[in-house]
Amino acid sequence: MTVSTFRPADIVDPDLHASGEVHRLWRWMRRHAPVHWHAPGDLPGFWSLTRYEDIRRVYQDPALFSSARGVLLRPTRLGEDPGSGLTMALTDPPRHRALRGQVADRFSERCARSLADEMRAEIRSVVTRAVASGTCDVVHDIGARLSSHNIGRLLGVPPQDRERLLTWTTEACGGGGGGRGPTRSL
Repeated sequence: MTVSTFRPADIVDPDLHASGEVHRLWRWMRRHAPVHWHAPGDLPGFWSLTRYEDIRRVYQDPALFSSARGVLLRPTRLGEDPGSGLTMALTDPPRHRALRGQVADRFSERCARSLADEMRAEIRSVVTRAVASGTCDVVHDIGARLSSHNIGRLLGVPPQDRERLLTWTTEACGGGGGGRGPTRSL
């Protein structure tokens, strides 16, 4: 795709993201359509902001620009974001601050350092599991699993429940597609 053929609607084209060409589209949008309304279709309508200052203003005004109804772009037929108002990322102040305060100490550098050996063991386990399976979706089978398991560890989720945490996270954040991409032979 050449720069002259970009249209803001292309921002939802998965092939554009997979190819890396989306970066050129974002540069084009910053120049030609920095604040753009995407009309509803298969996806609900949404605004695209591509300039830092605009994004910063929105981020700093949760009364006008709330995250509580969700942030996923998922096909309209699947309904609203299932995490709406339920997760820390999908709440606004003051509730967001209250939730964050309950877990902040678990995400301190001191706490993370105390769990470093356990986290390294988890990394070895997850990568070994992916290699043993013969195929792998690196984002889900390694990246998401490591993130979910280690965050679960930080929050005190028992080891036997960490896969369930990954499943719930995938369902809440996967936008209805299961959250999985293409698998690759290892």
